[in-house]
Amino acid sequence: MKLLKKPALSETVSVKPTHLVFYPTDKCNLRCSWCLRERTEAKEIQHAKMQDLDLRSFGRILDCFPSLTSISFAGQGELFLNSQAIDMIGLAGKRKLRVYITTNGLILNENRIQQLITSNVVQINISLKGMDPIEYAGVTGTPGYLFNRQIKIIEKLVQAKKRNKSRMDVRVSYVVDCNTYQNMGPVINRMDALGVDKILFDNLVPFHDLKTGHLSLFADDTNVVQHIKSLAGTARKASVEFPVLLKRDGFSYFCPGFYNVLNVDRFGNVSGCMRVLTPSPSYGNIFEMANVTNNPYFRHVRGLFLKKEMPNHCRTCVEMSREYPSG
Repeated sequence: MKLLKKPALSETVSVKPTHLVFYPTDKCNLRCSWCLRERTEAKEIQHAKMQDLDLRSFGRILDCFPSLTSISFAGQGELFLNSQAIDMIGLAGKRKLRVYITTNGLILNENRIQQLITSNVVQINISLKGMDPIEYAGVTGTPGYLFNRQIKIIEKLVQAKKRNKSRMDVRVSYVVDCNTYQNMGPVINRMDALGVDKILFDNLVPFHDLKTGHLSLFADDTNVVQHIKSLAGTARKASVEFPVLLKRDGFSYFCPGFYNVLNVDRFGNVSGCMRVLTPSPSYGNIFEMANVTNNPYFRHVRGLFLKKEMPNHCRTCVEMSREYPSG
């Protein structure tokens, strides 16, 4: 999805979202150490387990937003552990919606890859869990040989794209912190050799107040900044998006989730947060509120942004440190 522009800010928005982020499942076949579901220090922002999104609920939610142009599947689970994932992608295609998906790719097979290549999926992002089997096992808590399976799936996606002359964007993302940011060079080289379209590096979001010993990357870390500069000037086929470095001040006071994008679960519960807070009745429900994006909760958060303030959990989020172009 293209980087969203920062609109003229106000407490209310005049148009409905054109992009929905669906939370299809909470089930996952990995136990990544940096995932919110595994972070015991962040229990105050964790949620009760969600039921899988089903095709009927998916269609009902789409009906509520006739102005939609695109959707994505995200959340804290693996999309393809939802048995109706392909059916939902197919329904979105019938509605002429562009589809963006993120997956670890481990349960993709030849048939499913072909279904994706010929669907309305315009972008598939494989979340790479390590640069080698050892790191993969340490991050995911699963056998290191699954790293080789993930690499093989990326190869098959690239090959299928070329074979079908597809325009689908094949991406790979990799989470970096102060211990792993020097892995960016090797990851770039390997993924570029595989033929992916884009490589994205995500800064580790701490999900809690700053504490001594945190691992996130900051803009005032000269070693990190210099390392990124050294990599940025290298010619390669794939485009590269380097991690957003956290700021200690000079925040954007803007999050697309409260203006352009809406997160939604099976029951129509919503959230504006792009990173941490999952859909919940406490943030609103599209079936119970005619104008859910202008409910008291959304207006309150936008009001904080207007006053150059933010909720506590926003302070260590990359969205507050990202440079958004004005629209």
